[in-house]
Amino acid sequence: FYLTPFPSLSFRAMGGILDTYIFLGPSPAQAIEQFQQTFGLPKLPPYWALGAQFAVKQFLNDEHVSLFINNLKMSKIGFDSIFVGVEHMNNGTMFTINQNFLGLNRIAEQLKMEGRAMVLQLLAAVGNNTQNYPFSEGISTERYWILENFFSSGVVGKLLGRHVLYPDFTMEKTQEWWKDAFQRFFVTNNQVKFDGIFFDYLTPFDENMNKTCPNNKWNYPPFKFDFMSEPIYNATICMDSRYEISKHYNIHGMYSHYVIESTAK
Repeated sequence: FYLTPFPSLSFRAMGGILDTYIFLGPSPAQAIEQFQQTFGLPKLPPYWALGAQFAVKQFLNDEHVSLFINNLKMSKIGFDSIFVGVEHMNNGTMFTINQNFLGLNRIAEQLKMEGRAMVLQLLAAVGNNTQNYPFSEGISTERYWILENFFSSGVVGKLLGRHVLYPDFTMEKTQEWWKDAFQRFFVTNNQVKFDGIFFDYLTPFDENMNKTCPNNKWNYPPFKFDFMSEPIYNATICMDSRYEISKHYNIHGMYSHYVIESTAK
């Protein structure tokens, strides 16, 4: 984005899809009102989400979580929610529970009784060697994944030291599969009764910095930003990877939106 004294605003883009809306006001308050009429009001968060939220970099086990909560209480530090990271899962594998955190649901229920909340960190990437449902179904059929360009196999990346596949959340059948997985694990199997979810690595993220993507206009576009020394696919998947509705080049900045939308359902 470039501002000039004219006044003017210049957009210098390397492609993709841009939707531009201009709200003329003329007053700032009227421009905000026009924005809200177009896009709707922001979602009202739960009351506890407005309060103090605490976490540590990595809990060791459920006893560590309990000790942390008790220390907050003894120190008379007010808090409304506790965040628990990916360590509550087996090696960061979605829809699994680490044996060291089997008491996490009991802690979550105790927090609820106190008017407090528990938030779990989850991932939108699936270990490609997992045999339990829902992954066994998705992996065996190749039905739910972002695909390699010109190939029907799912894109394999690396996250938290493990090889993973990335669900294509632009597909309705993926959203239904995701919803069913949450229902089976957290409700039917009576796992942790969380109050909220937070995600990370939603670009989607790929730790493999040494990969080489096919030489085409998506992975190596003709225009490159001044601040980019690495290829544009660095720390994410190849830009020509295929979703049902488009290529990653066009979806990259919106992937997190599709993940959140699917999870909220």
